[in-house]
Amino acid sequence: MKDSIAKMKELTAALHNITDEKSSQAAVSRIDSIVADVNKLQDQMKAMAKPSPEEDKALQAKYEKDLKEALNGLMGEVLRVSMNPTLMNPIKASMEKMKRQ
Repeated sequence: MKDSIAKMKELTAALHNITDEKSSQAAVSRIDSIVADVNKLQDQMKAMAKPSPEEDKALQAKYEKDLKEALNGLMGEVLRVSMNPTLMNPIKASMEKMKRQ
């Protein structure tokens, strides 16, 4: 969970730095790398045994605040970039590589 949150924050930072077409094009390789890492983490999480209800509750308590902050930040940046085709077009293929859970 900690690694997933870190990758969300890393992707948020990469998106935050996109301000024009040039910076969007420059972000492609970084976003590709982050997306590959996120997909790998998702595969690892799927392969893990499902936590017990007690473990799940403990994980939620431990990571809930950080996860909400990371998701809110990421969604804000995704929305900002996706609303502007000049910013989104260069990274669209990279973002579409992310597996949906």
